[in-house]
Amino acid sequence: PELTPPVTAQPGAQFELLPGSPLFQPDLRGCDHMGVGGHVYDSAGAPIVGLAIRLGGQLASVPIGPLDTLSGSASDRFGFGGYYFEISDTPTASDDTVWVQVLDASSGLPLSNQVFLDTFVTCDQNLIFVSWKQAGS
Repeated sequence: PELTPPVTAQPGAQFELLPGSPLFQPDLRGCDHMGVGGHVYDSAGAPIVGLAIRLGGQLASVPIGPLDTLSGSASDRFGFGGYYFEISDTPTASDDTVWVQVLDASSGLPLSNQVFLDTFVTCDQNLIFVSWKQAGS
């Protein structure tokens, strides 16, 4: 069977944070998780599947990644275009030591700036929801 290539953005497309992002909320699976998830949308607001999302940095002085996933890989949890990274089994506080970025899946070229995130020790903020939109029209 023929494989369909992943959906990627138009050449030169750039992505920025969706207004209101990041959003800090409780992970519905409980307090024994901490992660970063979100969506990627095109300029018209439609979800995009197949863009690479990279997460890296450190948490409690322990290096993370870089870890890669694809937009759409967590559609069962967050809907079409969703992605997710599990970064700890307990909420952990940090100040701008964890980052996330959108990349072109085929070339690895950055399509956004690295966005640095705070993390929190509380169970009501153990899911950091970072959503992106394609810049421009």
